[in-house]
Amino acid sequence: MNSKIEVYRFEEPDSDEWDEFVDRSCNGTMFHTRRFLNYHPQDRFHDHSLYFQKKEKRHAIFPAASVKAKNGDILHSHPGATIGSFITKTSSSLKESFDLVTSLVKYAQDKKFSGIKITLPPNCYSEPKSNYMEFALLKIGFTYLKREVSSMMVLPGTIEETMNGFKPSHRQAV
Repeated sequence: MNSKIEVYRFEEPDSDEWDEFVDRSCNGTMFHTRRFLNYHPQDRFHDHSLYFQKKEKRHAIFPAASVKAKNGDILHSHPGATIGSFITKTSSSLKESFDLVTSLVKYAQDKKFSGIKITLPPNCYSEPKSNYMEFALLKIGFTYLKREVSSMMVLPGTIEETMNGFKPSHRQAV
């Protein structure tokens, strides 16, 4: 696959632009913002977050850190974020997912990382729901280190409607 995606390392002066990208994305969460990631002590993680550009436009971001391992440094979706992977403005097509993963692998190889570790977010964090990125990762050769289960419950329209669904005695505990 010829991805035509350029990869750049995040630099601290770009924090506001990064957070705006997360806020306008289809799958970013507060855990991916620089406001959250910078909350951690500076010496806790060696930040190695990335930008992915396509046709000179920001296409995706990848919150990451360089983590020491037995066989060399690993590019790890940011350990301070709980969940990771690519954050994109719009839902990625299957081809775009393959292009992003291919670009990430090439970048990691060029920078001499010994591996890549990604903590995928549950599908409920993305709109629309898709497992294209997971599929691309598996097809390119990534494997699961562990699998976790998650569930989601859709609540009625307003907080008041949700609270009215609880017994009065339980409402006080919420």
